[in-house]
Amino acid sequence: MDKRLANTPMYKWGWGSEFEENWFGETTESWSSERVWENLDRGELPYSVHRTRAMDLQKIGAKPTRGAENVVVDGCANSGLSGPVELGPYFQLLDVLGVAYNLLPIRYCCGWSILGRAIPDERDDAVSKVKNLAERNIEEARKLGAKHVYQFCEMCAALAQYADIRDTEMTIGYGLDILTEPLKKVKTLKVVEPARVGYYRGCLGFLKAMNPNFSFDFDTYRSWLDRIEGLEVMDLPNNICCQASPKGRSEVVKIAKDNKLDYIVTPCLDCRNNLDSAGQKALFVSTLLLEAVTGKPTTAWSASMV
Repeated sequence: MDKRLANTPMYKWGWGSEFEENWFGETTESWSSERVWENLDRGELPYSVHRTRAMDLQKIGAKPTRGAENVVVDGCANSGLSGPVELGPYFQLLDVLGVAYNLLPIRYCCGWSILGRAIPDERDDAVSKVKNLAERNIEEARKLGAKHVYQFCEMCAALAQYADIRDTEMTIGYGLDILTEPLKKVKTLKVVEPARVGYYRGCLGFLKAMNPNFSFDFDTYRSWLDRIEGLEVMDLPNNICCQASPKGRSEVVKIAKDNKLDYIVTPCLDCRNNLDSAGQKALFVSTLLLEAVTGKPTTAWSASMV
């Protein structure tokens, strides 16, 4: 690994230090920033390429609608086993709520792998490239006739906010934002079995390091839980980082155990994955909402169950 990477946001917050991503036998960790950009610039990323992506999306139940005013940008969250656990239920919820959406035939990476490894002297250039990638996704959505772009991944959504949309009619948001208006029309939300849960927003430290000015509607996401019958909600501290070290994950798990919580609910995909890896039952907000809307129990807590 390039020694310069040691103090960059990507490695400071743990990304890239606990796993290796391979690209046709090569470890992307060994790539230069120029090599990473070469792939991102043409709409590819160090994950599944277009055909595999399309097959993955079909398997987990994506039902894009031609001409829909909403576009959901799936990001790399549908790669591997996380797709059926988080993105699949999300698509099911959109279907149940009657929300029409389209998907991008060509989806550009958010560019976190460029920005995350940028040393201070490279940051302005990295931000410029991230902005360029975000605006390309917005342009691809515009070509489809869409007006709203929702990034399913919280990192993609935070970096998409670098885009300049002032002279466009487009809006951008986090994947959960697409649920706000449809949920207002649902009279009753109820879990199958009463439960005591912990709400863990997460410290969002890595997002802040990548985009200090990002903004999500966390108050609205939290308010949805108060509407769900049969749910007793305890708010967990947001000053514990489950991303940077196993110690942080252990602290959150201990709080859950000490307070006899049935499971944890979070609006952050990475927090859910990190807690899962620590052996803690955790649900992404939209997965819990799927149960509350349909009355059918959630069964897949973890990628290991898929």
